Amino acid sequence: MEPPSKTSTHNMAPNKTQVDEICMQEVSIEKSSLEVFYMDVSKWDALSLKVRSLLSLEDYELSFEFLNPQDMGKLNLEYRNIDKPTDVLSFPQIEFDRAHRLGEVMTDSHFHKVLGDIVICPHVCEQNALAIGHSISREACFLMIHGILHLCGHDHIDPSEEKVMLEQQVALMSFLAEEDWTGLVEVRKI
Repeated sequence: MEPPSKTSTHNMAPNKTQVDEICMQEVSIEKSSLEVFYMDVSKWDALSLKVRSLLSLEDYELSFEFLNPQDMGKLNLEYRNIDKPTDVLSFPQIEFDRAHRLGEVMTDSHFHKVLGDIVICPHVCEQNALAIGHSISREACFLMIHGILHLCGHDHIDPSEEKVMLEQQVALMSFLAEEDWTGLVEVRKI
């Protein structure tokens, strides 16, 4: 499996084994023989811009890719040595000296203002949402924020870093309203 492109600055179009349909601003991935996960790319772009603006990173770009569980599992095995699909993976293109936080202004001058790539598996996103008891779109919003924070240098391996990252996620979610994430991911009949 090819890693996400390190040069793309727009929403990445998944390859044919990863999606069943691409129509301008729409991406769908088969959920079952009767249903698909549908992602409205323009909503992802708008919410991503809002989150990046809250982080004073509106001039920085990132890309999204949506994978089925098989392809996400391969990527997770290749990059994290974990042999199962995960909900979100991030591939940063900027190395931060320390994690960038809400309320800070980016002082580093980067020629290429590309934060990186975020890969999301809607299947795992749905499983998380069901387990937690909220909508798949709200979980997708949370995963987007989680992925963006990873692109900004945050991590959750060390307990103290995990605490900071969780505080940042909660703070960013508090600035958003349900209408911001409604419709990020929908399950539709085929």
